[in-house]
Amino acid sequence: MNDDFIPGGYWTPENARAAVARMTTQLAAPEMQAFMRDVAAGAAAGGDPAALAAAMAATEPSAQRETAAISAAACSYRRGRASDIPEFVRLIIAGELPPLFIDDFVEGFVVVEHEGTIVGCGGLEIYDRSGVIRSVVVDKRARGQHIGERMAELLMEEARSAGLTDVYLFTMHAHNFWLRFGFIDQSLDAWNAPARACWQYQFAAQYPAAMADVYPMWRRVDR
Repeated sequence: MNDDFIPGGYWTPENARAAVARMTTQLAAPEMQAFMRDVAAGAAAGGDPAALAAAMAATEPSAQRETAAISAAACSYRRGRASDIPEFVRLIIAGELPPLFIDDFVEGFVVVEHEGTIVGCGGLEIYDRSGVIRSVVVDKRARGQHIGERMAELLMEEARSAGLTDVYLFTMHAHNFWLRFGFIDQSLDAWNAPARACWQYQFAAQYPAAMADVYPMWRRVDR
């Protein structure tokens, strides 16, 4: 296993502020607010999570790729690049997660590659001294080999390197995974003020009915 993802190699305070500013501008646009309302209505009505995720990316869910088995020992880990975004979207949709605002935070992503193919990703967004972990997904063919755990470890190391005190996330299917990783359920009204700028928090606060099956979680960043 080769780790080229160096925690602390990107998230300076300046980069974090610039990423949040870009995201905030996009989120406030009238067309994005209308889009969020449509997504919330579909989720509250019990829409299929995979179909909703695909709709967010204006694409169709892709079929499972038929390629050779994936070995964790042959995987490498590196930092995200803009050219990775289409593959991130594919993976995130397959994980029934929202493929939004990736471009604003792409260099805060861990990328898992196997023989030149991206088989996992997960990101950290930074809001002052709080972080939000997002979009941690592993290709179905690579699950059960602790790749998700390694990405989570790298993201937490990144949070420590950036001097963060708290990390938050939202999850639906991976609640038990994050409990094992030291996260606990945390109501929205207990989130630190800077983290509330996160696009996922903003959506959850505006449309709670659409988040009925989603767990907000938190853990302190250990020193």
